[in-house]
Amino acid sequence: MIGFLLCLIFLSGIFEYPELIAIDARYRLKGEAVPFQDIVVIGITQRCLNQFGKFPWPRDYHAKLIDFLKGAGAKVIAMDIFFAQPSHDPSEDEALAASIKRAGNVILPVFMPYRISVKDDHDNFIQVDNLVESIPVFTEAQAAPAHINMIADADGVYRKAPVILRYSERIFFNLGIESAIKFLNVPAGEIAFERDALFIAGKRIPLEKSKFMYINFSAIEAKAQRFAFSDVAKGLVAPKNFKNKIVFVGQASQGMPNADILQTPFKEKYGLTMQASVASTTLENFYIKKTGKLKTCLWIFLLAIFICVIMVGIKTWSSTAISILTFFGLCFVAAREFILNGVLIDFVALAFTIAAAFIFSILFRIRFADRMVKTKELELDSILQAGKLASEGLKTDKASDVILATLINSVGARGLLLRWKNDKTSEFEKTYAYGSAMAILKSDSAGAEERLAQNTIKTQKAALSEEKAHSFLCAPLMLKGEVVGAVTLVDKVVSGKPNEIFFDEADLKLFMILTQQTAISLESARLYEEVNELFLSSIRALAETIDAKDPYTRGHVQRVTDVALAIADEMKLDEKQKKQLTVGSILHDIGKIGIKDAVLSKPSQLTEEEKKIFDQHPDIGSKIMKPIGQLEEMIPLIRHHHESYDGSGYPDGLKGEAIPLGARIMAVADTFDAMTSDRPYRKALPREAAKIEINKMSGKQFDPKVVEAFDNLWEKGKLK
Repeated sequence: MIGFLLCLIFLSGIFEYPELIAIDARYRLKGEAVPFQDIVVIGITQRCLNQFGKFPWPRDYHAKLIDFLKGAGAKVIAMDIFFAQPSHDPSEDEALAASIKRAGNVILPVFMPYRISVKDDHDNFIQVDNLVESIPVFTEAQAAPAHINMIADADGVYRKAPVILRYSERIFFNLGIESAIKFLNVPAGEIAFERDALFIAGKRIPLEKSKFMYINFSAIEAKAQRFAFSDVAKGLVAPKNFKNKIVFVGQASQGMPNADILQTPFKEKYGLTMQASVASTTLENFYIKKTGKLKTCLWIFLLAIFICVIMVGIKTWSSTAISILTFFGLCFVAAREFILNGVLIDFVALAFTIAAAFIFSILFRIRFADRMVKTKELELDSILQAGKLASEGLKTDKASDVILATLINSVGARGLLLRWKNDKTSEFEKTYAYGSAMAILKSDSAGAEERLAQNTIKTQKAALSEEKAHSFLCAPLMLKGEVVGAVTLVDKVVSGKPNEIFFDEADLKLFMILTQQTAISLESARLYEEVNELFLSSIRALAETIDAKDPYTRGHVQRVTDVALAIADEMKLDEKQKKQLTVGSILHDIGKIGIKDAVLSKPSQLTEEEKKIFDQHPDIGSKIMKPIGQLEEMIPLIRHHHESYDGSGYPDGLKGEAIPLGARIMAVADTFDAMTSDRPYRKALPREAAKIEINKMSGKQFDPKVVEAFDNLWEKGKLK
């Protein structure tokens, strides 16, 4: 169940933003690759502008460069420069077009100037409704066109290149990919697509979402051959540097027209060097690929099962150690797979699985321990009632029923014999006999049972005795260190084995536990307190994890809890109500785990659509906590802490006394802390101003009785 739930959470896309951060960490850990050796970059730098003047330059500059590169033996010339408007001198255009045609290997760019909408389908191309390209005199002379568009991920960082744009019936490869195709002299027949791969001359390049290629970023700036346009134009660079090379030509200076500067996992890069990195990625044999969602779901499911099965049966510190080791193991595997094989594992989803499975195992252990404690409490309560009745001398059927129900059913016996000390004679008298014990009293085994009982009373120790025909368990009944009775169980009941009657050491051990009234009651109280403390610590840790996602709300949970409990004390709530209020306050924003970080951490005020998404967190929180039985009484507080006294709140529009009292208290505490805390789009209100706002909303948003208690605390100086 936990594995299935975690798969659904993963498929919801909630991990998209943190996963992008994790991907960047792996990129930086791996470092930039060495560029493909046959790539050269010619950049229009600031030094070029200082020498040749403001861009754009006369087109004969470009014509001369192309002629030079052709003469130097450049295999491919990839121009990241547009010639979208005719020159003032038509002869310049004719001369440049002639140079392009003579070279026969010049690729000119096309560009979609507006935001590109990417459909979630299995086509290998992205359909666009507009493209800008050079004027016809140049496009007719070019060897091929190629697009230079890049599309950022949701966080604004560029990690992938769109492989193909389709406009009308024409398709355009990415400039880097087209350059690689021309460099390898790949005919059209050797280029093929599958749903998740591009094939170029036997190279299988994995595709993300059928349309994108992850870029194996190359250290173009540091390790590739790079020359300034002006140096090449002036003949300062030897022709041999360009022989049989792919030469990228483009702008590499800030402030130039159409000089794209793109944020990458490493640093900002010019569009020119990005295209060179795409070409290098295509030509090398190291391709980056992301694990599919189906495979990730399988790993989530198996990992959740493994951790839950392993950790449920071991101690808390051991399960903590295993979780930590598993997490670091995941870190190692994720880093190793990316560095050596280019595989991007969904790290955040798997790390969350480890954490969630650990918390689940803790909660399961708490729930199991809670059940065990409650079972023991019932057993102990029955024994204590029997002891009380016996110590008072009330030898009634009620006392007998309690003992029989507790001891016979718990251990599984066919009969029971009870001896109780007569306060007057100090003799231990047989007061009750049940089941097969009645027959024992009249049989030859009566003497054996009598000797066992007397020895038990004398030694104050439980014992097991077996005969050919019968099996006995006998234990003393102790009150305040004194033996007040002895109980004997006769013959074990074994389901499906009517002839199996012998008790074993496990039965004796259980029997001893059940008869240690005082010790077990103290132990149960301690265990119960420990279990509940562990439970409270676990949910507090979970809530603080959500709290810490946003630096502006860090500490919010504790502050809301403190104010809510102060109001509860002022209103004289009982301990049970305050305990429910404590847990409810800790978990009141747990539903934010289901809200995208883009909404939670938005540095400006939310739009109406975003507010609707944010307002779902009480409903999400109540649904997340619903399966946990211990929280049944706290769930209404989590769900309704944003309800308004006049019925205008959410999610259910409850009004007045229909809103749980704890939720009404939390509403005031939550709002007060929100108003007195900084937000990305506003500064915190002074506490006095926040207090005035609380009073203004009395009877509208807030319960007047709660506001009155809040005011009393204010007057006492407890909130200032």
